Amino acid sequence: MTIHDSILNQFHTSSKFNQRNVMVKLRLKRCGRKQRAIYRIVAIDVRSRREGRDLQKVGFYDPIQNQTYLNIPAIRYFLEKGAQPTGTVHDILRKAELFKVKERPS
Repeated sequence: MTIHDSILNQFHTSSKFNQRNVMVKLRLKRCGRKQRAIYRIVAIDVRSRREGRDLQKVGFYDPIQNQTYLNIPAIRYFLEKGAQPTGTVHDILRKAELFKVKERPS
């Protein structure tokens, strides 16, 4: 079993994500201290507040040092299941070239 398979197996057996009628967003969750924010990228129920309980941590973003860590297999899994990224998370994923860029016709 590869790491990718074990990650997907973890999601398939998770009772939190297999509940019916759960709409999921990929959004930022603030961490860190005052004046030094670090954000976790989490899959979370849309009805939860920003600091609420998340379904899965899928990465982090440090805007001060401009560092990003993404768990690509987990993010792809949630996107395939219909999770919607927020605007900022979408921009982070686009910079990481997770989305295929369509060429503009000239």
